[in-house]
Amino acid sequence: MKEMTWSEINITSIKDTIAFPKPHAPLDYYEDIATLAFPTPAGFVEPIFNDLVSNIEVSGDHNKSKNRVVIDKDWNTQISPTKDPESGEIFIKLDFNQDYTFSNAFIKFAAYGMMGRNYVMVSDDGVN
Repeated sequence: MKEMTWSEINITSIKDTIAFPKPHAPLDYYEDIATLAFPTPAGFVEPIFNDLVSNIEVSGDHNKSKNRVVIDKDWNTQISPTKDPESGEIFIKLDFNQDYTFSNAFIKFAAYGMMGRNYVMVSDDGVN
């Protein structure tokens, strides 16, 4: 199975060597096909996603200190949510410290399989 992936980096200096993050690569194989570079429009500064996440909650009984692996950008780390004893649901919840508009979201389920029904739910008030 082939898939195209990308990484993105913002730089402020043209003198520094650019090291792109390694993209998601099943079986540790990938091939670079292109590099696109363009100036960022004046006044536009994309916030760093990890800095916007104020809390990560993963359902089930596991070491809560490992919740940050949800957003660590390392495809080799994982976390396995289990059924929450109170709600009976399995979930990963991200809280943000300011409004944030997603331009895309990539959710990877183990072994390319989506077991059962999976939902992406979004709330602007943390309740609905």
